Amino acid sequence: MANTLSRVDKRAARAAVVRSRQVSIKTTLLLFRCRNVIEQAKLNHQIVAEEMLLWGWRGTPQQKEFLDHAEAKALLTEARASSDISPQARASFLENEHKLLDNLDDDFRVIAEQQSKRLVEAHERFSALMDKQRFQVVYPVLPMDLLGIYILLPE
Repeated sequence: MANTLSRVDKRAARAAVVRSRQVSIKTTLLLFRCRNVIEQAKLNHQIVAEEMLLWGWRGTPQQKEFLDHAEAKALLTEARASSDISPQARASFLENEHKLLDNLDDDFRVIAEQQSKRLVEAHERFSALMDKQRFQVVYPVLPMDLLGIYILLPE
């Protein structure tokens, strides 16, 4: 985990490859740590907001069947292993998915920016109720940290 957070290696700190009856096509779930620097517009006071984000895809990323946080969370919560996979097969699936990640940098940037906007909107709603200070995103911290990769294979 420390290597992932210090960006020594692009690989996820946690990984799993399982066969599951809850999916009908290979499904990949990614767990990111998203960080955003937010500042109060008038006071130049900065806050670092950090959250976990689940995201993924069915099939391959090129098929563009992406899963949002809620769908990915439901799968991660409900999917159960239904049979064994050899260590060689697990390693092969993980290696293939890691190769796909390099081509998704633009998608990851868009996701980080969307999360930043949602976070600012939430802070502004809270602020409007409390002290009426306006917040704005200075920037999302990129790249997001990939903490986990979970590959669900159909039985």
